[in-house]
Amino acid sequence: MDKVDVKASWRNRPIAPSDLTAHLSSRPVDTRLLRTDAFDSFKANHRGRLLALVGHATGKDFDSGNVVEEGVNAEQDEDEIEAELTVSAAE
Repeated sequence: MDKVDVKASWRNRPIAPSDLTAHLSSRPVDTRLLRTDAFDSFKANHRGRLLALVGHATGKDFDSGNVVEEGVNAEQDEDEIEAELTVSAAE
């Protein structure tokens, strides 16, 4: 009898849209954005939903518009950041 690679057959099986929606319904994910391949919108929406969940759990209000990206010095003003990026690009 031939061996069946269960992992390989499971990975290659397409997921029905209704199954994907059901699976992701408990997650802070907008499946509409996921299906339209709008990654930047999906990422921003997901971040906002996660911040809302954390804010609700901690009793704090997070302003998602003021999230500092990793690697950016929060104490620098916009002109300093732009100057650093300009110098880096010129090198």
